[in-house]
Amino acid sequence: MSTNRAPVRWITLVILLFSTITVGASQSTVAIGTDQNPVAQKRLFISGGGENPMVILTWFANSTPRLFVDGKDVTDDLIVKGLKVSLGGFQQLIVYTNTIAEYGAQLSAVLADEIGTETIVIAPQYDTTDPNPQRSINARLSSLEGVRTAAAASAATITPAGWASVTGFRNAETAVQKRIVATALSQVNLSSGQSQMGGVWLTDCADGDGARMRAAINRYAGWYWQTQAKVTLAQIKAAMLQDFNGSLYDGTRKTALIERIVSCYNSVAATARSASYCPAPPTTDNATLQFLVFRKQCLEWADWVATTSGGVARNYSATAVTDVKLMRPGMGLFRTGKTHAMIITDIRWDGSGNPVEFKVAEANWAMTAQNTWQNPTGQIPWMRTIDLRSGETHSGNFVVSFQ
Repeated sequence: MSTNRAPVRWITLVILLFSTITVGASQSTVAIGTDQNPVAQKRLFISGGGENPMVILTWFANSTPRLFVDGKDVTDDLIVKGLKVSLGGFQQLIVYTNTIAEYGAQLSAVLADEIGTETIVIAPQYDTTDPNPQRSINARLSSLEGVRTAAAASAATITPAGWASVTGFRNAETAVQKRIVATALSQVNLSSGQSQMGGVWLTDCADGDGARMRAAINRYAGWYWQTQAKVTLAQIKAAMLQDFNGSLYDGTRKTALIERIVSCYNSVAATARSASYCPAPPTTDNATLQFLVFRKQCLEWADWVATTSGGVARNYSATAVTDVKLMRPGMGLFRTGKTHAMIITDIRWDGSGNPVEFKVAEANWAMTAQNTWQNPTGQIPWMRTIDLRSGETHSGNFVVSFQ
């Protein structure tokens, strides 16, 4: 066993081999490193065989280590074929060595301290001269289990304070969570995308507003092609305003919607010779959203990110993740008042392992006074974009999992 420990940045790697161990040479290697530097600096070689010996890798570090076989990064593949679990501040990957053998390696393990220079490296050393190898193996396994237990206890004393993306503590863990974070971040400053019906979310056509918009569109279309006894544009707009009676839109937003309808219809009708050559006005809520080019609201966008990334859509009635130890980036942060939905892209933890602050990506967040809306509160429907900000807390919000 070799140890070299520093107080801040550290990693613990434990390999346990079960079943029969046979000593032999192999040129293939399994290496632990990082994305930045996969080349091993310190190496401990262990040869193994028998029927399905198991490799358990346990680590706690400020960045996720990568697993290499013969110089090839196979981390993601092995995580899929193995079992990855979270143990508080630890992550653990369990892989059978016959899986590793698919890459041409019997089992020659290389454990490298590539996450900084401060490292704890723990590996079994077998007494190959013992006339009873199994006795030596059993003794080492017993010893290693004690070391592993002690390492887990030591991890509990490590201060996890800081952003998860920096410390590695309770960062996005599952493949879905990681894809959700990546997808959300890739959309920042872009359009939230065309809104559509058919999900667990509400759209701008909710509460009868879709029918009101279509009434105004039809009124304007009829006036546009009218050739006799035509009223003025101001008069037809005043009549369209009445089509929004009963809506929760205020006067300013009703007027803005009328101007939007006029602009969109004029664009459609500009090249038509007559009403018969002009596309018919929309007849459904989905067609209305498309006609006015309304973009996704917050919940629709959050659910789009989740489902695009392999998760499932959630609404405001979803079960909350109440155990802070289970909260991760890649989950949703929803207002308790059911008024806003966000994607968690990072979490800042305090020294006790409690979430202090969330960094979120979101649609329909009014960042400027020039781009504000009402019903729902947020951005103008045809100008919605994705924003990234910090400062959200657990108070007034609840966390939901998309898995």
